[in-house]
Formats: sequence, structure tokens, C-alpha cells
Amino acid sequence: MTRTWTAAALLVAFTALPAFAGDTESAEAPVGQWAIAAASTSATETFMPIDTLHVTVTAEAPQRGSLLPALYTGFASLQAYDAYSTLQALSLGASEANPFMKSAAQNPAVLLSVKAGVAASTIYMSERLRKANHRKAALLLMVASNLFYSAVALNNARVLRSLR
Repeated sequence: MTRTWTAAALLVAFTALPAFAGDTESAEAPVGQWAIAAASTSATETFMPIDTLHVTVTAEAPQRGSLLPALYTGFASLQAYDAYSTLQALSLGASEANPFMKSAAQNPAVLLSVKAGVAASTIYMSERLRKANHRKAALLLMVASNLFYSAVALNNARVLRSLR
């Protein structure tokens, strides 16, 4: 039981941390070895050799806002509660209703790993959408995911209550 709570707390802590490391991308790009200088009075162009010129290009990702991190935290918490309530219900004699999770639910470590993977991959996809200037799609993904897993959590709570 203590291991389950510890794993759930670590899952929530690590998935709720904002991912600021990749928000700014910079790259040095060589412009070329020749600069073109046009004479203002004539139509001829003068080519002057120069050393390679490096330009730093900085592209900032769109702002995250305060709603997405809250949705990320809520989603990670719902995943942790789903794992906890599933393990509790299984220990009280219930069976896993999701056919895709039946084999994973038999081993707590596998179940926690799957739940952590689902949380991490969903948050990762939402961040990718946000960074590609699809903030509304990122919000929609997280709202839909939170609503779905809220229904799962409510069902698990109902099952637990009936078993106790």
C-alpha cells in the first residue's frame, strides 16, 4: 500500500512539473561566404568575400498559460487515482472491466507503468500541439482526456464503495 501511494505521489510530482527546457530553440545558421553589396548609383553588383557569418535564430514557443499545467496535473492525478482504485478493487475481489488492461492489472508494477506511460504520452502530445501553435487542440485534448478519466475515476469509486 505504501509503495502504491509513493508511486502515485512520484507520478503526480514528475508529470506536473512544467517542461520549460524545450521552450526556446536556437540554432546557428551560416548565411554564406559572399555578401552582395549593390552600388546605389549603378546597376552592377559587387561581390565581397567574407568569413562565414553566423546568425542566431531564436524561435519561442507559444505561451503555455495557466490552464494547461492545471489540466496536466489533474490528468496525472486521475491516472494515479485510477491505478490506486483499480488495485484496491482487485484486492477486494473485483475484476478489471477493461479488456485491454486485464493482463496489466494483474501486476501492480505493470499497471503503474502503463498509467505513467498514458499520462506522459498524453501530456507530451498536448505540448507538441501547443508548440506547433495548436493551443486550442492541446486544450481540447486535455479537457477530453480529463473528462474521460473523471468518468473512469467515478466508476472506480462507485465499485470500491460497493465492495466495502
